[in-house]
Parts: sequence; structure tokens; C-alpha cells
Amino acid sequence: MTSNINESFDEARISYVIGRLKAGEGPKGILEENALFERFLDPKMNPQATHWYCQRASTLLHDVATYSQAWLVASDPQRVARWKELHATLMDTCPDCVKSMEDALLESQFTPDKVTAFIKLHVEWNVERISQHLQRLPPTATLNDLPAAVSYHIFYSPSILSHSKIWFTACSKLPSGRIKNWPTAFPAGLILLLCQSDTLFRWSSAQIDAKELSPLPDEIAPRDSHRQRALKGMLVALANSAGESVSLSDQSPLSQAFEGVPSFRLWTRILAIPHLFLALSQTQASVPSEQGKNYSLIGVIVAQLSRNDKVLGPVLQAFESLVRQYSSRTWADQPKNLPIVALSALKDNKHLLSTALSSMVSKVKWIQPFLESVTGSSVFSDVLHQMFQMFAQEAQHQQRDENRPVMFAQFLTALEEAHKLPPVGGVDHKQVIVEATNIHIDMVIAVAFEGSFDQEYWSTARMQTRHFLAELLKHDVRQIQAAIIHISGTEGTCGDILRNISSSYASLWSRLRNALRPNDLDGYAFFIDLVSYASQLSLVKPLEDKNEKKTTIQLTYIKLEEMVENIHTGFDDCMLKLSNAIDGSVLAAMTTQEDVASNLIPLFISPSASLVEGAQTLLIQTHNADSRPESFRALLENQFDGSIKGMIGHLQTVLSIITKSPAISVAKTLVICYSDVLEALCSRGSGLLFDQTFKSRKSQLTELLPLLWKYMCILVGQIIARTPDWSQLFNAKDMTPWMNEALIFSAKLVEQRNVFESAIFDAQGTKQVGSKGDLVMDLTGTLSPLLSWLRLTNPELLDRSYEIFLMVIDAFQKTGRMPEQKIMDKIKSTIQKWSNASTIVSEGRPKFTHLSQDRLGTLLKRLGQLEGEDDSDVEFISQSFSPRKSTQQPAKPLQQSSISSFDTFATKRPEKTVAPKSQVSEDTKMVVPPVARRPFHGAGLDKKMVQRAIQERKEAEAAKNRIIKPTTKMRPSSPSSSEGESDDEGVVSLSELGKVSAVARPKERRTAILLNGLGGSTSATAMSKQPQQVHKYQTRFIPDLTPLHRIILSWDYDHIGPEPPTVDGPLKLKTVPETFTSHRHYLDVFHPLLILECWNSLVKSKEERLEKVICTLTGKMHADFWVELDVAVQASVSSNWSLAETDILLMEHTSGQRRLAKVHSVRQTKQGSQITLRYSSEVARPEFERVSVVQSEWSLSKIFSLSTIHREYAALMGMGTYECAEAVLRAQINTPIVPSDSDVRRAMEAHRLNYPQARAVLSSMKTRGFSLIQGPPGTGKTSTICGLVGAFLSSRKSASVAVAVGKPTQKPVPRKVLVCAPSNAAIDEVTKRIKDGVWNSDGRKILPEVVRLGSINSINVSVRDASLDQLIEDRLSKTSAGKADDSSSEIATLRNELARVKQLRQEKLEEAQKSKNNAARSLELDKELRELTSRRIQLSSRLTMAQDKGKEVARTMDSARRKARSDVLNDADVICCTLSGSGHETIEQLDFDLVIIDEAAQAIELSSLIPLKFSSDRCVMVGDPQQLPPTVISQTATKHRYNQSIQYRMHPEISRLPSTLFYGGKLQDGPEMALKTAQPWHKSTELGIYRFFDVSGTEIQADLGYSQWNQAEVSAAVSLYQKFRLDYPNLDLDYRVGIISMYRAQLAKLREAFASRFGRDVLTKIDFNTVDGFQGQEKDIIILSCVRAGVNVTSIGFLSDFRRMNVAITRSRSSLYILGHAATLKRSDSLWERIVSDAEDRGVLVQVNGSTFQRSVPQEVKLPSTSITEAKPGINGLKASRLAPTSSNGEKLPSMPHALPTAPRAWRSLEGMSVQAVNATARYPSSETTSMAASAGLDVKPSSVIPLKRQKPTHDDGKRNPPALRHTPETNNAPPEITPNAAPLRPIARYRPPKPPGSNLFIPKKPVVKPPRLPNNS
Repeated sequence: MTSNINESFDEARISYVIGRLKAGEGPKGILEENALFERFLDPKMNPQATHWYCQRASTLLHDVATYSQAWLVASDPQRVARWKELHATLMDTCPDCVKSMEDALLESQFTPDKVTAFIKLHVEWNVERISQHLQRLPPTATLNDLPAAVSYHIFYSPSILSHSKIWFTACSKLPSGRIKNWPTAFPAGLILLLCQSDTLFRWSSAQIDAKELSPLPDEIAPRDSHRQRALKGMLVALANSAGESVSLSDQSPLSQAFEGVPSFRLWTRILAIPHLFLALSQTQASVPSEQGKNYSLIGVIVAQLSRNDKVLGPVLQAFESLVRQYSSRTWADQPKNLPIVALSALKDNKHLLSTALSSMVSKVKWIQPFLESVTGSSVFSDVLHQMFQMFAQEAQHQQRDENRPVMFAQFLTALEEAHKLPPVGGVDHKQVIVEATNIHIDMVIAVAFEGSFDQEYWSTARMQTRHFLAELLKHDVRQIQAAIIHISGTEGTCGDILRNISSSYASLWSRLRNALRPNDLDGYAFFIDLVSYASQLSLVKPLEDKNEKKTTIQLTYIKLEEMVENIHTGFDDCMLKLSNAIDGSVLAAMTTQEDVASNLIPLFISPSASLVEGAQTLLIQTHNADSRPESFRALLENQFDGSIKGMIGHLQTVLSIITKSPAISVAKTLVICYSDVLEALCSRGSGLLFDQTFKSRKSQLTELLPLLWKYMCILVGQIIARTPDWSQLFNAKDMTPWMNEALIFSAKLVEQRNVFESAIFDAQGTKQVGSKGDLVMDLTGTLSPLLSWLRLTNPELLDRSYEIFLMVIDAFQKTGRMPEQKIMDKIKSTIQKWSNASTIVSEGRPKFTHLSQDRLGTLLKRLGQLEGEDDSDVEFISQSFSPRKSTQQPAKPLQQSSISSFDTFATKRPEKTVAPKSQVSEDTKMVVPPVARRPFHGAGLDKKMVQRAIQERKEAEAAKNRIIKPTTKMRPSSPSSSEGESDDEGVVSLSELGKVSAVARPKERRTAILLNGLGGSTSATAMSKQPQQVHKYQTRFIPDLTPLHRIILSWDYDHIGPEPPTVDGPLKLKTVPETFTSHRHYLDVFHPLLILECWNSLVKSKEERLEKVICTLTGKMHADFWVELDVAVQASVSSNWSLAETDILLMEHTSGQRRLAKVHSVRQTKQGSQITLRYSSEVARPEFERVSVVQSEWSLSKIFSLSTIHREYAALMGMGTYECAEAVLRAQINTPIVPSDSDVRRAMEAHRLNYPQARAVLSSMKTRGFSLIQGPPGTGKTSTICGLVGAFLSSRKSASVAVAVGKPTQKPVPRKVLVCAPSNAAIDEVTKRIKDGVWNSDGRKILPEVVRLGSINSINVSVRDASLDQLIEDRLSKTSAGKADDSSSEIATLRNELARVKQLRQEKLEEAQKSKNNAARSLELDKELRELTSRRIQLSSRLTMAQDKGKEVARTMDSARRKARSDVLNDADVICCTLSGSGHETIEQLDFDLVIIDEAAQAIELSSLIPLKFSSDRCVMVGDPQQLPPTVISQTATKHRYNQSIQYRMHPEISRLPSTLFYGGKLQDGPEMALKTAQPWHKSTELGIYRFFDVSGTEIQADLGYSQWNQAEVSAAVSLYQKFRLDYPNLDLDYRVGIISMYRAQLAKLREAFASRFGRDVLTKIDFNTVDGFQGQEKDIIILSCVRAGVNVTSIGFLSDFRRMNVAITRSRSSLYILGHAATLKRSDSLWERIVSDAEDRGVLVQVNGSTFQRSVPQEVKLPSTSITEAKPGINGLKASRLAPTSSNGEKLPSMPHALPTAPRAWRSLEGMSVQAVNATARYPSSETTSMAASAGLDVKPSSVIPLKRQKPTHDDGKRNPPALRHTPETNNAPPEITPNAAPLRPIARYRPPKPPGSNLFIPKKPVVKPPRLPNNS
């Protein structure tokens, strides 16, 4: 129906008519449409017509209804009646229609005359309607009982409300609250109630507050409305309120409402309704009045500012509200000078000052918004000067007037806020303010500081004045800082920079300093705050450049420097003046205020010396702090909160600076000072975070410490990130030290994470790492920047960067946290790229990084562990392995104390999951019972792993296809090797990190060691291995030692047994097999043995009397898996007692509690040693925890050292990634290359070797992989090693050289040889021989650059000049870095002088107290005290500088030492060290092409693995299994058969004994050995060549352990040596005598006795050593002390070891003297029975008595003739057994303890030798060369001996040989003499015998071809 009705209307026609009406055509001509309109408005005809005017009606309906209002005066009564009926119904029901109708009524006006009549009629009709509603209300009813539309209509139209029929009734019917259901639009009639009674005012104001008074937007605002009329009426009323009441002539309802209203009431009532005043203020249009005047609210207000009555208060309030609301818009469209008019009116208004103080505050609030409203305008300057005059003049009045300070304070507050405003308009308002301030500066300074304004009522004004000055001066600082930032990075002109900086601020600084008064501590505190704000101003001096742009920068720099100097200058003088004038206790109170302490911190960390010295001056007086570090500590102790807040604020400031400019000087100061802060907080034993009183400050520690840590971490990240950019602006010589300092600080910070974390967690009441607030996440920002630093070329910087990077990664891993995944992905991909491309060299220099493959592999390994990735490596669970690397979080202590607590080792890290891996097969599983109780999950291969493996295989295949076989081997050359090179390279590479081009080049690969084939083989088998070998090389890593430490420190020291404590029974040790299936298998076998060796070291310590040192526990904290204890050891401890970080200690308490701990760090102080120990937090022992409290006393005992174990463990864990791993595991070896006879003969002549030696050298050099060389004592093994070195140095290829355009060519790094031996003595012998020179392939003697690694104390004096430490010192001595540092003595001198000055000052102070009544003396003392204070400050400043200099010198020395070490190692040709020493990090970056292991049979297998980590082409092992064994002999070996050998060391009378005992008579003497080794004393009947002195004595048990000593033998040895000295006084015996004993206690007694008899110098001229220490050495005279003697002695321990005996009696060249008790030795051991019997048979057994060694005249004795005899053919070789070794006669020797096996396993069987000439000095005298066949696998026909002779060299016995390692020249240098008819031995192929049980590592593969017979004519 509705649609039908609607469709009956022609809306188009209606719209057309309305359009014509709006166009002003009027109703004429369209009256016929009225009927249509009438129907359209009738709800019965049009259902949509229920609303005509409001938003519910359509636009067309609204227009028709508006037009229909004219029907009220229509001529048709019927239409009028109908319209009134419909309209009344609408007005009674819809308030919105009421509002819209009234607005429409005003909008529909056409001419004023008609409007007035029409509105009047309309009002009358509505009044009549509404009055009827009011009349129908009950007496108690209110307007709320009316329809909302009716009550709203009453108040919406002022004309209706003011009508006499409505006003009184409506006012009497007002409800108590707001009328309900009214629209939000403001009903203008409420204005009529404002000035009525208080009741009506309160009710109307409540209604007004709820209504919307904001004007509508111009585009929709009506041209006229009741709201607008009401607001304009109010404005007119205000304009006419100049008198006491409002006077209006208008008769409108609004005018009548305000007529006669008191002006004060009108102003206050309007201001009381902010909502209304805001609406009134928005009525800014002029209002025409009847008099033709135009009004605006601001104009009305300004006109009344001069009134002097009470209305001034609300007028000022209105003024303040208006300018605050509209600011500069207040004066828009107003006369330009109106602000000046307003200010003039106020300035002349005396009523302002006459008001009470309570009302004055409100009367001056206008100042600030008024000043801001004119800021930037053209009148601002005039206004500001007038205001200064107005308030400054008032403030200068002398009479007390409390209003003046209020006005002055308010003015300066306004001025301060105005100064803060950003620039507006074209006027620099900041410049105007500072200029005006300078004009009136006297008054400003007076109020701020002068005593005349000290009155209390001026305090607020003073404080505000200082705030104002602070705003000005801090703005000056900001301007200068911005200019510094701009000039630091500018690329254009700098002229605009200075124009933006006002010079007007400079005078304010000087006036401020001059105004300070000593008794005004608040003023000084204000000054400190101000200068602290400017403390970080520091300029970056631009690089010198002559072009115009740089000249401009230079000039700008000079100007800025003057500005900074103006600010900083004089601060120290001001502080000195304060210190001299104020008592120290008063100053202390000031400096311990939080804000003062906070502001002092930036001053101490300022680059300005004046500021630092000034701050130091205060702390000297207040806290007796004589240096900057002491000052930091004093501030932290006395005002922790303020100091930490100061640091945090300072760091925030600095971070904002360094992110914008290269503030290098600021950053330098930062790292120095915050290092002092870290020292004060975290220093072991004395750090404040270890102080129990600080731990009680829970709120400060938990809130402030994390923030300090956070910002220091951000600082480190920013410095590292910004330095590459900074390096482009500075010289490299300046940048390198700075970068070094930054890295040192970064390392210190990362190291102290545990200290911060422990302090915070202790304060929080929890010690669990990983709790809320874990600090490790703050280190995330350092990772990406550090990654860039890993591309540095400076070795020192690269090393430090790598160490810090690894420390951060480890910190994440230990706490179970991980950086963002995108950061991890970036880091891993970058390092992987570097690793893959590490062998690619572009234009002579590496493309990416100089990090070694070990380090790159380590990084990848640790990152993978951090992400929880599975890999093929192992994780410890107690003494066993799990199938994968656990990524656990460090566990908190468990409750049980048993070893089962190690189940935490298998705990997974939270929030991470690791894909499982397949279970290890039973035969390769670790048989050691795991102690972990928690099950670990086995594994299957997940899809991800399979896909990764497939991808790696594809990449390997692709890499193989890309490989181009190089003609020369290339490697990166270290830039530090060049003598002429500076550190520029390291910095330049840093600045070019993003500029390295990625030019694709063919991948050049090292000529790999193919250990499974011939060196040059290209077989398919060999080639198939290449990609795998490359992959292993690239993933080599440095193992983490933490699991090893966790195992050892879990042990209970009191556990009794041969094996370490486990919960599942004893360890199940596996027999070492000949081959291994995998690295896992290898680990399963050797790891338990290594752990067992550690345990045996602990057990052995129980057998010795341990030296105990008393210490005091000074600190305790939790750190990851550990509890760290800080202990202090007094300086009185013996100097011989020292600790290293590899030592395991036993801690013991008087209560009986004891525990194993490891040394973590050792620091030496004046008070003694400060030691940090670690014990396991995973094994809980409550009793131990109860007694381990701070200040408790403990005893420490050294148990054993992990130094060698660390390296063996690292080799064990990393062996799987070595290139030789497959050969070691599978016992595969290359076929030896047999040199031709002509090559051998040339080598003999060139290298001065005999035939077998030369052949061994050539074969070893041509055969890749392993080679073994074996020879009995004296056969020239060391000469062969020298020959190897000489051959290598002759054949090595040139190293690659990096060439950079514009830079000097770098010195190439020579290819190197690594020579190792198990003991220091053995390697010293080899070092000496190589150092003396080797022969090259041209026959020339060359002196290679030899470096001996190791502790200087363990190196023989004869080769100390080749030690690394000595070579470094030699290099340093030639540079400025090597000069002596006198900073320590300077510091000591300054401290002494300071102490003297302080003492003198204290005396003067005491005298001053007594001389108060003596004015003259008091003045004199005051002067003296000032001088002493100044002197003390100067000394303190010098002390701080000396300390900084000392640290800088130390850093410089460290850098120089690092560089010198790098240069020495790079320049070296040969590196010599022990096997353990080859694992030192010093040489981990080096490459070695040849590795030689001397005395290889003496080494355990794990030790021999250590040097194999280097990817060398060849490894040559030299030794004799018949001499000293390793720690333990391994499995049963096959028979060894040796051919006859020639020795060139011993006199034939000496060699007879070892030849008979150990070599079956096969050991032959070299030519004329009797003559060559002849000595003068050989003619003596008492001395001779060989004597067994039968000494009747008794062994004595030593105090420590099971060692023994024999006093009779000590006396005999002393007497024997004394006899030499007496009988041969002209004979020089220095360094020619060696004294050997199996027992250390005997050696100690011998040293003591010799020193007592001959002086301590003799100890350096005679070599006292054990047998093990003497292997590889030789002396002219050897004295062997056997010790073991006694009636009941039947076991002789070490003496029964035939290998040790072999070594002991083969060390002498000319004479051997055995001191022993013949009877005891003879009955106790079969070997010794033969020795004693031999001596008896030869007549050399001498009974010792009192006259045996008396001085005598030497008698000539006939020496026995010695000739070279040939042994009978078919001599059987010696036998050896793993568990039961045998002697030379086949007798089984006593079993050795089960521990580590010998290394290499090849010594167990020589049937697979890779070098044919195994015996370097072999002769072939028989029909069958059995030794050769046995060792080289060759079947040799019987033939005659090849006579080899050594040329007799010149030898002068009287000439003193070099210290300690005197050699016979024949052994070293004599060339062989070849018999012309000798035919060469030419073995063709190798023999492969059947593999016996437990066969050796090296398996020969080819059948034997017998060589031709040798001619029998020798």
C-alpha cells in the first residue's frame, strides 16, 4: 500500500516547484501545487511524512515542510487549520524536528520586514501550543514530565523562553538534573539563565556542559541560527561591560537578559563554563551593533585589560584562556599592533601588583601563552623587550614585594617555553630571546646566583631563572653538536653551519662561571648539570686536504673548536675553587645526591681533560678518590642509583651521537671509562656486585642493572657497526689501536654477563639461568656487526673478533636462547659461503676472510648446535656418547649428590626440538655404561636430513666437475709477514667490506693428500674421494672442551677404585682394533681410555703429598653449568707455587668437605693471587654449599693439569674432519715411491747422508701420506730429519703473493715444516741440529728460520734463542714497542707523592683547628691548604693519565707482541714443538706441507693425532720401538725383524752393551768411532770408557709419592764429577755431562748436592734429567744413577723397563758410568743380571769405596780394539706385545697398566712400511737383508755388504761445544763415502704378507718382486 501511495506523488514535479521557490520566484504561478504539498505532508497520504525536518525525513520532504511554514499566514483557514494540526503533532513528538524547524525558519527569511512579522506570529503560535502543555502539568511536575520535544522547544528558542507566558512557569518547573532525551544541539535559550540566580545558573551550566557548542563546518553551517545569535549577544554584552554593569540599548530577548547584569558576574559566569567560553572564543567574526561597531572577543578583552577593578581578574583569565587556546591565531585578522596594545595596557596597569599574592599567581598565567602567541611574528622582538623591561624593572625594586618574584618567575617560564618552540614565521625567535637576555643579563644572573636574592620568597624565581638559563645554554650545546654532526659527514659547503649557530650564547657561559659562589652548592649542582650536558662535545678533526671544500671544513672546524673550548674551559677551576672553600663532608653530602652523582658520570667519561679533572677534583675532596677508576667506584658505592642512572642516560646520549657522526674520540673515551666501570662492578673479589651489601639492594639491581647492561650491549653493537664507516675518515694508524680497544672492551663486557646475571637473579630470588630478563638477548645486536669484522686482514683484530663472536654464540647456547631466525640465517649463510670459497684466491688475495678452516668450521658447528641441528658429532653423557649433540639448557643443581646427577647432560634445551637420528649399531655403541638416568631418544633420518644430504652430494659433484687441477699450490698470504707493511691493510679491508667484487673464478684446490693411493695417482678410487675430503676440510672445527670439564668435575675425589665413579658399574673398555669402521667407532674406543687416563692422574695425586695453599673465599656466583668461586691467596705463598687455567684443584674445608674444581682465571695483584675457580653446579652437595660461604677459608691443592689432555681431547673429537682421517681409521696407505739409484747418490752428496738415509729422505718426500723411519740409537735419525728438512726447503714451491694496486707487494709466507716430538728434550735436540744448518739439494748449507714453540722454562738453554718468546722479544727490541715501560714506576711514584701530600694536608687541617684564634696563622694555613689541594689534584690527574698510559702501553705492547708473533711464525721455515704443543692456538692459522714426528714410538696415539690436524701432504714418523715406550704398550704386535745397523754416536766399548742386549749383536759401529770419540780420560784406569760402579747404599722413600733416592749414589756422583775436575783441570766439561736417573727424588738430591759442592751455576752446565727427558739427546759423559738398593729389595720398578734402559745407556758418546748396587740389580731382574755379568766379564765392575774417586795421576790404559764385524744371516727380529711386552731374548716383560695405546699403531708392525729405507743407516751384510724385508715388505736376495764410510771430519776435543746439546760433527755433517763397485739396491715392489691378528695400520697391497743380488766385494 505504501508503494502505491508513494507512486501517486509526482516527486519530479514537487522537486521542480521547490527549485523555483529556492530560486526566489515566489509562490506566484505555482499555487496549484499547494494541494500537492498538503497531501505530501500528510502522514495519512504519505507514510514517510511522520518527520518533516530532522535527519529521518528526506531532503524533498524537508524542503516542502520548510516552504509550508508560510501557510501559517495563508488566506485559506481550512488549510491553516490542517497545517497547524499536522505541525503541532510533529512538534510535540520529535525534538530533532523542533531544532531543524527553528533553524529552517531562520533560513527561510527573505526580507527583514516580513521576517520580523512572520517570526513573531510563529512564536506566538508555538507559545500558545506550549503553554497549553505547561498548564496541563500537575503542580509537582517538572519539565521532565513534558514531552522531550516540548521542553526542548522551550529552551531552543530564546523568544519562546523569554515570553511572559512561558518564562515564569518554565523556571519554576526546572528539574533537579538534566532534562532527558534532548538532542545534543545547544538550546540557545539557556543563555538567558546564565546571569540569573545561582540556582538557575547552576542548572543552565549543567545543561550547557552536556551540549555540543562547536560550530559546524562552513560548508554546512546555517547562515543564521539561534546558537549564533546567542553567542553574538553575549559578545555584545561583554563589549558593553566596561562599567560596573552591562548597558544595552537593544530590546531583543538576549539583550534584555544581560541588561543591567553586573560586569563581574557576566565575566565570571561565562568563564565558569569553559564549554561555553570555548564556543564564544570561536565566534571570531565581527558583530555589527546598532551603533555600527564591530566586535571580536580578543578586541573586547584587550579593551578591558586596563581596568583597575575586580573585573580585571576574570578579564585576564579570559585573555590567558584565549591566547592559550589559539596561540598565534588569536591575532589573525586583527590590527598588527594589537599585541603591543595589550601588553602596554598590562604594563601600565598598577592594579596587577596591588593584588594579594594568592591571586597574583592566577593573574600572571597569561604571560606564557601570550608570549608564545606572538613568537615568530613581526612584533615579537618589541613585545619581548617590553616584557623584559616590565618584569626586570619590577624585580629590581628593593622593597619587599612577594608579587615581583612571582611575575619574574612566570615571565622566565614563558620565555623558556617560547625558546623551546620550533621556528615559525620569518623571525628567529631563539636569537631574539638570547639577544634580549644578554641585554638584561645582569638581572638574570643576579636572580639566579647573587646573594641579594637569597631570600626564601625569591627561591622559586631563582629556580626558574636557572631553568631558563639551562634551556638557553643546552640549546647552544645542541646547536654545536648538530654542527659537529653535520661537518663530520658533510660533502658540500659548510658556510650555513656557522650561520645557524648564534654567538650570543658564548657570553652567557662566561657570566655563569663568574657568578658562582662557593657557598651556593645548589648553584654548583646546577652548573655541574649544565656542563655535564655538554660533556660529550668533541670534534672529529678532518683529514688534511688542500682543495677548497676541505679548507672550508677546516675553518668551520676551528670555529666549532673555539665554541666547544668556551664551554669546557674553566670547569676545573670552578671545581677547585669550590673544593678549597667548602669542607669535604659538606661536599660529600652534595656529591651523594642522586642528581649530582648522575651528572658527574658523564663528566668522568668526557673527552675533555678539563671536565674530567674538574670532576676528579670533587671526588678527591669528598671520597678520597685519587684516580678515575677509584672515582667510579666511590660514586657507585655512595650513590648507586644516581650513578647507574647517570650511566644509562649518558649511554643514551652517546648512542644518539655515534649513530649520526663518527664520534671516535667520544667512543674511545667510552670504552676506556666503561672498562673502569666494569672493573668496579665485576672485578673478582672486589667488585661491588660481589658485595653482600649491594646484593641487598634488590630493587636497584633488578631495575637498573638490566638497563645498564642493555645499553652497554647496544653501545658495543653500534661501535662495531659504525667503525667500518669511520675507518674511511681516519688514518689507519689511528683506527687500528682504537678497534683493538673496542674489541677488548667488548670481550670484557661479554665475559661479565654471568656476573650481571648472577647479581640480578640473586636479587630476584632465583639463580636459574634463563629466567625472565635473561641478559643474553641483549647481545643479539652485536652478531651481525661482528660478522663484518671477521673479514679483517689484521691478524690481531681478526683473532679478537673471532673470539668475541664465539663467546656470544656460546653465551646463547649455554642459556638456551637464540637470536632471531633471520639473523641466524644470514650469519650461517655468510660463514658457509666463506667456508666454501676459502681456497679461492682472487688477484692474489682472499675474497672473503682470513679465518682458518678450523675456525670457520667451529663457527658453523656452534651455530648448528645453537639451532638444535642434528649432526654426526657426539654429546657426552657422563663418560659415554649419545647419538647426537644435545642442545640442553644448563641445569640447576639436583638434590641427590651421586653421579647420577649427570643425567642433566642429556636434557634438551627448552623451546627447541631436534630431529632424531637412527640408533647406533650395537657393535659401535659406547660400551661405557651411561650415567644418565633420563632416556635420550634414538633416531631415524627425517626428510630434512635426507634432502640436505642429497643436496650436499649434488654440490660435491658440481664442485668436482668445476675443479681445475692447479699447477702450483696457492694459499692466502698473511699481510703481516711483510716487513714494510703497516696496519693499513687491516683497516682498509674493513672500510671496503661492501666493495669486494664477487668475480667467479675456477676453484683452485690444494694438491690434496690422497692417503689411499699414490701421490700422483688419478685412479677412480682416488678421485672419488676428493669431494668428501674437501668437505671434511671445510667442516674442520675446534671442539668445545666444556663436556670434558663437566665429566671431570662431576667426580668425587674420595671415590676409591681404578676407574671413575659411575652408577652403572665399572667402565667397559674396548681393545684398540687395527682398523675402525668410523669416527664414531674411534670415539667409542678412545674416549673411555682418555677419561680413564684423567682418572688415573687423579688417583696418582692421592699417592703424593700435595702442597696445600690457604685461601679465602671472596665471591660466589652461578654461571651456566658452573658455580664460580673467587678466592684470594696471600702474597706470602712460595714463588714456586703457580696455577694455570688448565689445572684441576682439590678444595678442602676444615669441616671435611672437599670438592674438585678447575682454575678458570688467575690474576696477580699486590695483595696476592686472585683466582676464579669453577665446580659443577649439576651435582648438588648441600653440605658443601653450606660451608662455601664468603670469607670462609679453604686449602687448595693441585691435582693434575689438563694441558695435554685438552689437546688430545680436541684431536680425538676433531679427527673425523682431518684429511688423513680415512687413512688412520681404515689403515690405508699409499704405495711408496722408490727413488732411483742416481737420485739417491745425488741426495747423498747434497745432503751429506749415507745411502739408506738418502733413500729414506727421497722416498718420504715423494710419497704422499704417512712414512715411517726406524733406527736404533746413534744411527742418524736426527741427521735424516735434517736431510728431510733440507730436501723440503729445496723443493718447496713459492708462496702466492697478494698484490694490491697502489700498495707495496706483501712478503710471501714461506711453506713450512712442522717437526714434533713427544718430549721437550727430544724436540730441543732436533731444533738444535736444524738451527745449526741443513744441506739443500745443491749441496749448500742453509740456515733455515727455525722457531721453537713452548714455555721458555721448558726449552733447553742451547735453543732458547730460537724459541718463539725470544724471537718475539728480539723483534720487539728493535721497535719502539720494545722499549721499557716506566708507567708502573711512575704510578708508584705518584701514589707515594699523593700519600705524602694527603698526610701533610691532614696535618695542616689539624693545625688550622687549633689556630682559629690566630687570624694571621689561619690565613697562612688557608693558603697552604689551597696549595696542597691544588697539588693533590694535579697529582691525581697525572695518576689517572699514568694509569691510562699504562693500559694503553699494555695494549700497544700486546698488539705489537701479537704482530711480532705473527711475523715470526709467518717468516719461519720450520716450526719445532712437542706433540702437545702442536695443538696450541698460536699456530692454528698456519699451513704445513710436511709434518715430521720424531721419537714417534714414544708417543701415545692421541698425542700423535694432534699435529695431524694440519692438512699437510706428508707425515713422516721417525723412531725406534726398542727405545722408550709410550705411556702404555697397546695390543700384541707382530714380530719385528731388523737388519744390522750402524751407529755414529757411541764409543765401541759403550755400543757393545746395547747391541748385545737389545739388538742381538746387529748394531755395528761407524768407521773409526773409537778414534772419533776418544777422550783424554780414557787413558785413566779409574775412569776409562765404561764403568759399572758398585755403590753400597740403601734406597730411601721420598716424602712425596713413591719416588726414591739413594744418598750413597748421590755422593758417588759428586765425587766422580769432582775427580774429573781435579784430574783434568784444563778440560772444559761445561754442557758435556749428563746425569740420568729414573727417579725425580734422586734428581732433586743430585741437583742439591752438586749446587752445594760446585755452586748453583753448575746446574746450568750439567743436564740432570729423567730417561724420558733425555731421549733424543746425547752427551760426551753420561752418569746413570740406578737408586734401587737394599737387602730385601727384589723389585726395581722402572729399572726393569728394557726400553728405558736402552735409552739410558745409549745417550753417551765417549763415556758411560753406571752407579748402582750390583747385588740388588742382579737378583731383581734378568736384564740387569746380564748387564752386571757383562761388566764383570769385561773387567769394568768397580767396587766403590772411600778412595775410588780420589785424585790420581792418569795412567795410560790400552784400549780394546774395535772393528766392524758382520752379523750372521738369518738373525731373528725382536718381538713386541701389546699387553705383555718382551725383551730381546723373547722373555715376557711385566704388563703395563691398561691405558692409552701407542701411536702410531704402525709401530706395532713394520710389515707395511710406506718408506722402503726404514732403517736410515741400514747395511746389508748377509745373504738375506731381513730387516729390509721385514720393514719394507721386500724379499731381498743374499748379497754382500755395501761398505758405507763417513769422512773423518776435523774435531777438536778442546773446543767447547754449544750448550747442553753437544754433538759429534761426524753424526751431523760428514758426507758418506761410496765404494765405486757397490751396486745399488733397487727394490721394485712391496710384499703383502698375510694379515696376522691385530695387524698394523699400514697394509701393503702389491706382490713382491725380488731385486737383483748385490755384488759381494765389500
